[in-house]
Amino acid sequence: MFRSEYTGKLLFYQLYCGVDWMVADKNENVTCTSFYTIKMARLASGYSELIACNILGMSMNELKHIEEDSSDLTIARAQQMSSLYEVSIDSIYFGKNNIT
Repeated sequence: MFRSEYTGKLLFYQLYCGVDWMVADKNENVTCTSFYTIKMARLASGYSELIACNILGMSMNELKHIEEDSSDLTIARAQQMSSLYEVSIDSIYFGKNNIT
């Protein structure tokens, strides 16, 4: 899951993410936390499948498998992908992707 936080007037957005939770205070200021799957992080960072595969040194089939189900991703590979996609590793969802 990629996590980004936004605080401001009631703003609802969904770029490549789903809002996990949203809290509004009495002044209608909203704090949102969004989470991204591996695929959503790749798309948000602007990498195509081909370019990501070349940089990560993996096949298209391996990337597609990871983007569908990242539950068996190694720590080293997760760190490599989070670095490339410029997201912290603790904000990436690791599991079966039922969103995209």
